[in-house]
Amino acid sequence: MTPPMLQIRNIDINITHPFPISAGHHFFPIDFCPAVQQVRLTNLDIQYLGGHLHALTRLAVENVLGLPDLSTLVAILQAAPALESLDLGGPCKNVRESIAHLEAMDTDLPVRLPGMKRMVLRSDPEFTKDFFSIVSTPPSTDVVICLPVISLRGIQPAFICDALPDADRLSNLEGLGDINGLCLRFHGKVPSIMGFRTGVGCRPLLSLMIVDTTYPPGRTPHPNVVSAIVRAIHFLGISGRITSVELMSDEEENGEEHKLDLSAVFRALPNLHALSLSMPSLGSVLAALTCTDAGDEVVCAKLKEMQLLDVWFDDGLVIDLMDCLERRQEMDAGPLRSLELCASKGLSVDHEGMLGAMVGRLVCHTKVSR
Repeated sequence: MTPPMLQIRNIDINITHPFPISAGHHFFPIDFCPAVQQVRLTNLDIQYLGGHLHALTRLAVENVLGLPDLSTLVAILQAAPALESLDLGGPCKNVRESIAHLEAMDTDLPVRLPGMKRMVLRSDPEFTKDFFSIVSTPPSTDVVICLPVISLRGIQPAFICDALPDADRLSNLEGLGDINGLCLRFHGKVPSIMGFRTGVGCRPLLSLMIVDTTYPPGRTPHPNVVSAIVRAIHFLGISGRITSVELMSDEEENGEEHKLDLSAVFRALPNLHALSLSMPSLGSVLAALTCTDAGDEVVCAKLKEMQLLDVWFDDGLVIDLMDCLERRQEMDAGPLRSLELCASKGLSVDHEGMLGAMVGRLVCHTKVSR
């Protein structure tokens, strides 16, 4: 008769209250379950001493007391060639010591994960940086990196770059070469940059999220968030490849403290062709689109398509938008080929006529007020 542990296919163990630490060290021996397919452990360490995990396709480990050391994680990944989903959350100690140990043991690095479809890491920048220094993901993997901070005001401009492997190891994130579109969010409690490949489905490839852990979370944007995201665009080497960008926000620009200088963002996107704006206030964006780049030319001179979603139109906004488009034409950017308005409110027939005269084609997926 086969021992029960050898037959287990799915494991889900959650220790709700892991403290105090003095209560003892809790761990689950995954190597006792060679047939396991899905494992989720919350506030429970994982033990692996050897053996095959050929059936394992999903692994999730979240532990406020700390993740397994990097040597253990690498050993598990090497033993699980069919792994498709990896979710790790929590601090990780002695990362550098683990890497030194792996290199001393002549481990075949980087560890390649041929079947990986989605990977989520929620940890300190030091862990994600070193993790991707020794682990390689296929081009199609959706990689999500969540970086917790006590306050958005406390981050440094290099914060996101510090969570990425050194430039000579960036190739371990094989999906970087396919990124030609970005989704950016500067406001709210989770500012983020998501890189994707445009086309059918706009497949996400790399997401970097800054998570404000204060309660209640801060909502006032900070200039360093913009600087961190712009630096990441340059560091990742994708600046010249980006042709499509979506800017998202659910925040009104009420007062000067909510306004951000986005000129550096658009200067980092010289080949931008299509811009989608899903935000209630457009002041910061319109101001940035009339700035110049290092060559004293208007930013994003190749911009030909613009989409506005969920915008509340009034006379002031229409005039500001027309002024922006007119100034760009005066700066030799050329007119927009297409302006698309989706789910917008307050748009009148007069507004439609005024905007239509400024662009090659105006498309309104919204009811126009008479």
